Amino acid sequence: MESKLLVVDDEVFVRELLAEYFTKLNYQVRTAGSAAEALQQVVTESFHVALIDLRMPDGGGIDALRAVRGTADDLSIIIMTGYPTVDSAIEAMRAGAYDYVVKPFRLKELDNIVTKAVAAQRHRMEINQLRERVVELEARVASFRKRENREGVEVGTRRFKIIEQAVEGEPFQIERPALTGPPRHRIREVARQDPLYEEAAASRREFRDKAVSLMEESS
Repeated sequence: MESKLLVVDDEVFVRELLAEYFTKLNYQVRTAGSAAEALQQVVTESFHVALIDLRMPDGGGIDALRAVRGTADDLSIIIMTGYPTVDSAIEAMRAGAYDYVVKPFRLKELDNIVTKAVAAQRHRMEINQLRERVVELEARVASFRKRENREGVEVGTRRFKIIEQAVEGEPFQIERPALTGPPRHRIREVARQDPLYEEAAASRREFRDKAVSLMEESS
């Protein structure tokens, strides 16, 4: 999948240099000469990474960073500046910048940073999609359980509740081994035959693993 990069700088030379360099590396590159133009680009297209200059005629790069993140919160943003200060670096990172690079920079070093930023953005996007899927599945499972019908069936000398599937109107096909465990676990074993239960559990595990992985990479 081709990565998409937005370069935001009021200097034409910098925009053209970075656009040419990253295009040769098989990035799709868009450029903007102002914060307003950058915001317009983000509204109309999706990007993996944005390189934003700290100083621009229509506002600072930090303000542009906040505006862009307000529209695309999973976008990785790298602040560029030829006038570095500790305060601006701290402010950029607190505002959600992925990194802070100082001009003049070596293009190969910038490429390494952008590559890592693309990977981080894709990781965050996967986590967000998994989170949404978990919420969706859990809502479906909750809705399904509200529509369950429970009826008693005789098994030997005891009476147990067996869950029926009301969605399609057909009961679960309960085989004899499903009723051989300890009585207190039998209803749970039957409930787990619901495919939504398994899909929700798998999605929740995958979401947890990816979130932990991203936290470890960020630390």
